[in-house]
Amino acid sequence: MMIEAMAQTAGVIGIKSVEGTEKPRAVYFLTIDKCKFRKPVMPGDTVEYHMRSIGRRKSMWWFHGDAKVNGTHGCRSRCRRDAGPTEPRRRRALSP
Repeated sequence: MMIEAMAQTAGVIGIKSVEGTEKPRAVYFLTIDKCKFRKPVMPGDTVEYHMRSIGRRKSMWWFHGDAKVNGTHGCRSRCRRDAGPTEPRRRRALSP
């Protein structure tokens, strides 16, 4: 669940960082690398997600993330996101 929350946070940051009116319609989670779980999360614990962008190329973003459990490192990872098309695809009519 911590990985999913980190991926969702990175997606929101990616969408918010796009300038102009052409916001992506969807953002896809592609990869997770170098993930290390340091501390388990128990009921009642507070988890903070700290994500930062480490690179961007066209519609792809790379992020480094830390999940802090009660102020100490609980999980650390890198993830890659891809922005989908900004407008829906137009279907081409098939000719007989």
